Amino acid sequence: MHHFHVRALATAAVAAFALAACGSSSKPSASSSTTVAPSTTAAPDTTSASAPSTSVAPADATVTLATTKLGKVVVDAKGMTLYRFDNDTVAGKSTCGAGPCASTWPAAIVTGTPTAGPGIEASKLGTFTRADDGKTQLQIGGHPVYTFAGDSKAGDTNGQGIIGKWYAVSPDGDKVGDKT
Repeated sequence: MHHFHVRALATAAVAAFALAACGSSSKPSASSSTTVAPSTTAAPDTTSASAPSTSVAPADATVTLATTKLGKVVVDAKGMTLYRFDNDTVAGKSTCGAGPCASTWPAAIVTGTPTAGPGIEASKLGTFTRADDGKTQLQIGGHPVYTFAGDSKAGDTNGQGIIGKWYAVSPDGDKVGDKT
């Protein structure tokens, strides 16, 4: 029982931080190129670069579906739930670029060409070059995607619905479980 209370408090603290970090003053990023990749094979990357402390290291661009308490959601190669942000209104542009937003909602940085797992339409996957750091971010259905720092293990969906702007992603890029 004590473990549940600690987890609930930790999730609430991360949610409050996310509210402060991403609530109302997101600056749009500069324009960037968008690439939609209908391929279903991944190209290996042989380069190595260190990632800044506020982002995750580039990952294999394989995305699959996982069954969670929200139903089927898109997850990255490590099984972590991918989320979209309502403030991202233009394909190929992330409004969660740096600082607290980026550390709470790390961009899904990938290497290679996105690979669609079963149940995901390959034509919905794409990437774009981020204006702030030049890294390649995954997008689904034209929506940039992110992971959530409050998800500690594969299948967690603790970022769902935070500030009414962050939602797990369906295979076509739509929000999972949005009632609006």
